[in-house]
Amino acid sequence: MNLHANSLYAVLAQRRNLPLLLLFSIIGLAILWTSGAISFGKPTIHRPSQTVLETPWEQLGLGAQASAAELLELADKQLMQLLADFPASAEAYNAKADRDFAISNMSAAQESWTTAAKLGTSEGKVEAIYGLAIIAFENGQYDSAIGMCEELQCLSPDNSRIPLLLADSYIHQGKLQAAILVLEQHLSQATASVQALEMLGNAQLKSRHPQLAVNIFQQVLEFAPESRDAHYGLAQAWARLGDREKARVYSQSFDALAKGRGSSNMEAARSFEDRDFAASVAAQVFFDVGTIYGSQSMGAALEPMAVEGVEDLAIKNMLRAVRLNPSMISWLGELQHIYAVRGDRWGAIDVGEKLAELEPAVVDHWLNIGQLYAELELSELAIKAFQKAIEISPSDSRCQQAKAVIEKLETK
Repeated sequence: MNLHANSLYAVLAQRRNLPLLLLFSIIGLAILWTSGAISFGKPTIHRPSQTVLETPWEQLGLGAQASAAELLELADKQLMQLLADFPASAEAYNAKADRDFAISNMSAAQESWTTAAKLGTSEGKVEAIYGLAIIAFENGQYDSAIGMCEELQCLSPDNSRIPLLLADSYIHQGKLQAAILVLEQHLSQATASVQALEMLGNAQLKSRHPQLAVNIFQQVLEFAPESRDAHYGLAQAWARLGDREKARVYSQSFDALAKGRGSSNMEAARSFEDRDFAASVAAQVFFDVGTIYGSQSMGAALEPMAVEGVEDLAIKNMLRAVRLNPSMISWLGELQHIYAVRGDRWGAIDVGEKLAELEPAVVDHWLNIGQLYAELELSELAIKAFQKAIEISPSDSRCQQAKAVIEKLETK
């Protein structure tokens, strides 16, 4: 079982942030080198004086010290423009609902998700119904949340978020055996999470199965040694089993973790001022807007109409997002993909090198950089990037192909 320590409902803000696959085919690159047709269009050899990630704030329509109100105003303006351009797009209404939910405007979020659910097909509809299920759960409407989760399981059976919300709704409704069944089935899948295991332990504890709870919480600690749920659950379970010493040990460890977390949260609260919150909300809006415009620029049109300058709108909004949140890996991956599809190799390289800086052990980043440099006929830089990829993962089949590319580059 492969457990992921992701927050249960944080996916609302990051639900579309999926890692991208390798942008290019290394095998295809080797074929292009063999045929002598490495580039489509004459490349720009000289690197621009500034990277795309250094684009001045003013060119992005923002001041470097924009206030919270200015950030949210620009984000709202982009959302309204998006809805004007795509008035029948579930994705656009989902983006607005996400923003409304983030600022606790639940009625507006519910209205937008309801509209998206009516308009959407496939993924857009799933995201909308999931948002509505979250609102139902938060409002204590567990029957409604359960009904929507059951519908979602039919629409998107492989969606790993849905079983967690369904099980949590069952637990709050007192249907513990139903929750246990859902969680056990979920934990048998590759996408299981630590939170699911914690939830299962709590369900077993509430079901008066303390020994089963002990076994589960101990498994949680193997993946997440500082899980407060696990330490608290073990204290409760051992007490019910009559082992006062173990109950005392885990009670003390829970108190220590809770105290440490409390201090940390206080520091975070002091530093997370209005401007920081606004930047977080605005960045998510800019990314969502950029993604939707980018979908049309890459041929997945959301409307029968064409919006002028969609590539520029996509890139501008994504640049705003990554400037406000420069360490969001998946956002950078989306931005790199758009630059690559556009044929802007230097832009793709700039973003790729930032990705490699943030995740130096990820082989895909170096393979992407190597291919981009190769397309620019900068053999030395391409070889260096490919060699880094090979050093990281010598047995990767793509790296084996990269070795063949290096040989071609060295003979040119």
